[in-house]
Amino acid sequence: MLETAVVKSRKMRVFERGRLDAVLAEQQLGQMGLTRSGGKVGGLTGVDYLVYGTITKFGAQKSGFRLGNTGLFGGQLGRALGSGLSDSSANIHMAVDLKVTDVSNGRIVVADSVEGSVEHGKAFSIGGIRSAQVSADPYADVQRVVAAKIAEAIVTSRIPIKVIAVQKSGAIVLNYGNVFLKEGDVLSVFDVGEQFIDPDTKEVLGSEEGSDSF
Repeated sequence: MLETAVVKSRKMRVFERGRLDAVLAEQQLGQMGLTRSGGKVGGLTGVDYLVYGTITKFGAQKSGFRLGNTGLFGGQLGRALGSGLSDSSANIHMAVDLKVTDVSNGRIVVADSVEGSVEHGKAFSIGGIRSAQVSADPYADVQRVVAAKIAEAIVTSRIPIKVIAVQKSGAIVLNYGNVFLKEGDVLSVFDVGEQFIDPDTKEVLGSEEGSDSF
């Protein structure tokens, strides 16, 4: 899911490492002349970053209430309630500690905690009437949500969202599409000023932000 989300951003190239044995085996078949593809063994492109992390939370939390008909309601209301009134839902939550390492020097360039949740099993009943909304696989749903957030954290930290054009109509064109941005999002646009550099580590700590440009 994470690979899919990063590839769809069209900002980074993702290279297969989990199935490296299969890639090398295909290259060997080509080198032996058994296939027309595969090329020579080796020649794999090196990567700039390695992505890894640890799942720190993954589970469900239920909530809701139930009100039984114990004589509190009488007459027509009591008969309508029947066995009572209930409302319940479950929240599936996942959290990941993310790290991205620069291969050239081994330095960790991104360290963040990414969390996401989805609501599952929303159910309401009154008397003999019951309404429910249930996801087919809520645990897969929350993994996809978190994978999208991780991809956004990785890609935008390396390639920030920037204004690339302002049209005559006043519309602002960004260097990102609808992979991480959606209708209704609010962004602050500003000019990047002088950089702040740590005198000891020479690390860029940030930049002065000018006033909103648009």
